[in-house]
Amino acid sequence: MISSMEVVATLIIPARLEKLAQVRHFVTSAAANMPCDQEIIDDIILATDEAVTNIIVHGYEGQEGDISISLCQEPDACIVILEDNAPAYDPNDAPQPDVNAPLASRPLGGLGVHLIRHLMDELRYRQKSDGTNELTLVKRMKSGHIENEEGNS
Repeated sequence: MISSMEVVATLIIPARLEKLAQVRHFVTSAAANMPCDQEIIDDIILATDEAVTNIIVHGYEGQEGDISISLCQEPDACIVILEDNAPAYDPNDAPQPDVNAPLASRPLGGLGVHLIRHLMDELRYRQKSDGTNELTLVKRMKSGHIENEEGNS
């Protein structure tokens, strides 16, 4: 699977919230060169924005650091790989929020990982041998999405 993955573009940013607009612009521009329809691109932008926000706010917690964002493609998927050196955290271990609970009884936050899980088809985490965190967001392309668009013309 990895051998068929092609890196489309990579951006490295300092872990600061004011860089989120640059991240969204980067993902939008890079995804335009991938065979993804707009709905998939929108999901990737939102999931990436949320994941990068979590790395900045909960990972680095205001400390200095960088985040590498790579957009990649496989024949059937668009992939985002995020790398950082914040303390290790596997978002797959995050508890599922009770989205049916009344707003007043819900804790503040906790919906970011839920949103990423909902938008993406796979969420993979690993800590590399050098201590770097690697978070991979995978969005599968809908089979026949080009035919569906042509059929709607």
